[in-house]
Amino acid sequence: MTTYIKPGKAQYSEAEVAQELGLSVDRLRLLIRERILTADDEAGQPAPDTYQPSDVLLLKLLTANLQTTA
Repeated sequence: MTTYIKPGKAQYSEAEVAQELGLSVDRLRLLIRERILTADDEAGQPAPDTYQPSDVLLLKLLTANLQTTA
């Protein structure tokens, strides 16, 4: 996998994260709504516009786990 995330950045765009994960932006948004936002979160809350490095790591782990369980 090619890494698109550059070390040292404090925030990444939605497009950068989607590209890093090999997903479309729409699929990234769906993944966040289905797997991260809880019922206690506001209904219809949109996915974030920017992501911190720890967010990217969490999403990488989540997508890797989803691929191994599929």
